[in-house]
Amino acid sequence: MAMTLVEPLFLELELDAPIVGFAATSARGPGTVSVISRGLVTSDDGPRMYQYLDQFFSGRIAAALANAALPVEAIATCLVNVTDGTKARLWLNFPHVLTMVAKRLGRIDRGAPVYVDDVADVRAATLDGIELPSRGAIAYTFQHGWRRGFYFDFSAHEPTVGDPNRPIQDLPALLGWLHGALLLRDRVRSDDDTLDTMFAAGWFPFIRLPNDLVVQMRNHVESGWALGELDDKIVEAMAPVVSQVVETWRSIPAFSPHNDVLREAGALFARGEYRAASALLLPKVEGVLRTMQPGKGRVRSAALCAGLVDRVRARVSGHTAYLPEAFARYLERYYYAGFDLDAGVVPASRHAFMHGVGPDAEMAKPAFPLRLLLTLDQLFFYATSD
Repeated sequence: MAMTLVEPLFLELELDAPIVGFAATSARGPGTVSVISRGLVTSDDGPRMYQYLDQFFSGRIAAALANAALPVEAIATCLVNVTDGTKARLWLNFPHVLTMVAKRLGRIDRGAPVYVDDVADVRAATLDGIELPSRGAIAYTFQHGWRRGFYFDFSAHEPTVGDPNRPIQDLPALLGWLHGALLLRDRVRSDDDTLDTMFAAGWFPFIRLPNDLVVQMRNHVESGWALGELDDKIVEAMAPVVSQVVETWRSIPAFSPHNDVLREAGALFARGEYRAASALLLPKVEGVLRTMQPGKGRVRSAALCAGLVDRVRARVSGHTAYLPEAFARYLERYYYAGFDLDAGVVPASRHAFMHGVGPDAEMAKPAFPLRLLLTLDQLFFYATSD
């Protein structure tokens, strides 16, 4: 069967009536129905996403697509903007330009292929050569590989709003986090219980970890297997690049006061002197946290973690593989975990070690200093989020 490339298509049409949203409940005749006016559904949501797509791409829109000889199965992406309640514009299969944060340690030259493991986050998306709409309601369907997403915001048509041409706030950033939610799905979709189990084992889906390792970590947790079984595999994957990772931190002001010690710790790790590397790295996580958030007085760990989230969220909204809220919980539950000598509860935490009672054997295992290095590397990405 011959394969035909679909050209970008722009359509304008008049809808029958303003779309307010999708019914979340049913009613026979007059009655109360719950309506979802804004949301994101993806392939992970199964039939619900396809139900919404089938309903939305029907009626006048389906007729316009038929007149343009464009079957729905040929729609890879479609941005819909509705103004004045019923005036719809559709941009179908236009090339997208994604603004991404790179995490590849080497250069990325113009024209070179970019892989999922090169991407730390997606910050914005635009349609090539198109001025994005700035007012009204929107709907957007898009895909990455086998996965598809459908986002809609018809809240401008709610009777209480009274402005069908309400301004759209930063549409490129919105489209960016939508693409991030799908492209980096394996990093952003873990629920709190899964993450908390990772934290208890000392791990987090760190930005620098290869995507397949993040998937393996989540699968281990969801299968009820011990996450420590992956320690050697994670160390094997990350140990060869530790020195390069530490070098990337040198140009960041928040790391400047700590660079000499961090370079020495990286060198000790590379030589297999894990206990010595751990001893240097343990206080430096908090040291970088405090350098990132300069201020006067005694700042407690909870305030440092909250300030870190505020810093990231001031620049990055919506879905993000940075997972700042989850990372703040990781710091609190792993790095800053408390200890109870009487009960025999002494985790491998900053508090336990800095009070001289930590489980010393943990410091000699390569996974322990590697976690500290990856924690610092997470802070590196947060420090560069502006």
